[in-house]
Amino acid sequence: MRNERGNLVLIAMVALVLTAAMVALLLERTSAVEGTTRADTERIRAWHAAEGGLEQARAELRRDPQWKRDRYDIGGVQVTVFVQDDEIVAIANPGSVSRSRTLRGGARLPDR
Repeated sequence: MRNERGNLVLIAMVALVLTAAMVALLLERTSAVEGTTRADTERIRAWHAAEGGLEQARAELRRDPQWKRDRYDIGGVQVTVFVQDDEIVAIANPGSVSRSRTLRGGARLPDR
């Protein structure tokens, strides 16, 4: 009888350790997926903010063809927009997304 109790305790301990290991693995996997999802969301927000910065720059260039550079807050994302050579460049942070659009000839009006 005593030997059977010892076996039951041993089996219960092994089952408990295996269950705890599976739970720990599941929690680690969930945390990794959450981190990836958060990073993807930040990149998407930054991409859209950079696109908004390009549109803002187009409007600025229509008002003032000599416009060169500005910084905007678009949807809570800081976007730096500037003219470089024949391009409008928008850099959005966080996410460090860069978007650019080519300007049309000497008129300095953006292509659409």
